[in-house]
This record gives sequence, C-alpha cells and structure tokens, in this order.
Amino acid sequence: MAKKIEDENEDLNIYMLIRHARGWSKAKLSAMSGISPNYISQIESNQRTPSRETKEKLAKALGVSTRLFDAFEFPEKGPRFFERAMLKILKMLVTD
Repeated sequence: MAKKIEDENEDLNIYMLIRHARGWSKAKLSAMSGISPNYISQIESNQRTPSRETKEKLAKALGVSTRLFDAFEFPEKGPRFFERAMLKILKMLVTD
C-alpha cells in the first residue's frame, strides 16, 4: 500500500511528491535515474541530501528542473515550509 502524503507533513519531500505524482515506484525511479532504490529511500526520508549530480539525474528522470528541487530546500522546515516553497516557485515562474 502506498504511503499517504499529506500537505501538513513537515517532512514533505519534493522527490517523493513528484515520484508519487508520476505514479512511479522507487524501483522505477531507480531504473530511470540510475540511482539505487536505497539511496532514493534515504533522500525521500530526509536522511541524505543529494549532490548536484544526483539532483540532475533525478530531475532528468522525473522530467522537471533542478530548480524545483532547490525551491524546497530550507535550513529548517516548520509549519510554513510549504508556503515558503510555493512562494519560491512562483517567483521562479514570474522571472522566467
């Protein structure tokens, strides 16, 4: 059974969110990106921070820009985390 993703979860992870939106398993993302399922699990559970190269592989596999991942990186996640991330994304869209 797939893990439920909730908007209010402070541990919301953009990598997991996009993977779920695509309907992909970790195994499929692994096959598409060349990154091990174990490493993907660590990224999605916020145990590891992906390198720039790993972000690029994930972005290419998922069909998104690495800038989307960058928008969700904050030193501290708190109750307004999602709002701050969305504001960064909107600013990126307006300036493109």
